[in-house]
Amino acid sequence: MALDSFEDGTEGWRADGGKISVSATHWKLGKRSLRWDFTPGGTLRRPTDKALTDALASRAGGVKIWLYCEKPVPGQLRIRIGTWSFPVNLGFTGWRTAWVQFVEDAKPAPA
Repeated sequence: MALDSFEDGTEGWRADGGKISVSATHWKLGKRSLRWDFTPGGTLRRPTDKALTDALASRAGGVKIWLYCEKPVPGQLRIRIGTWSFPVNLGFTGWRTAWVQFVEDAKPAPA
């Protein structure tokens, strides 16, 4: 299991559409989290590492992602990891987790 911590910044992460920063307002691990002030249609990117490569190659591989919304946002966040894609509804306030096993819960991502 691998965890991303944002105690030392957002190295390796980038946003195409919107802005990323580190926030000490809401967090699950350590005392900081990644904040993405997105624009509709934007993309948040992270480099692939060994843990993610292993998860993508495993029949039981997947991810667990924590999301925090100050207020409900209409629509969905489309998450694409490798060749897999899954939606997350954003109509909530507070913390939510997306715990996805690729083979069971995701669909092949469009090319």
